Amino acid sequence: MSVESSATGVVIRYWSNGSTPTATDGFALYPGDRAEVFNATNLANFIAIAAQAGTHKLQVIYFG
Repeated sequence: MSVESSATGVVIRYWSNGSTPTATDGFALYPGDRAEVFNATNLANFIAIAAQAGTHKLQVIYFG
């Protein structure tokens, strides 16, 4: 997945273990970052939130 945003700083927080992220807790993604989620369990448990106001785009590409 990749992140697009005109904001600066942490724009998305996520967990892939089923926990609920908050604005300060979870893996941080910045504009231009890329991250990978491995296996079906982690994908099923994936939860992401916007960590700050604004318009952010989380692009996901699935390779199966």
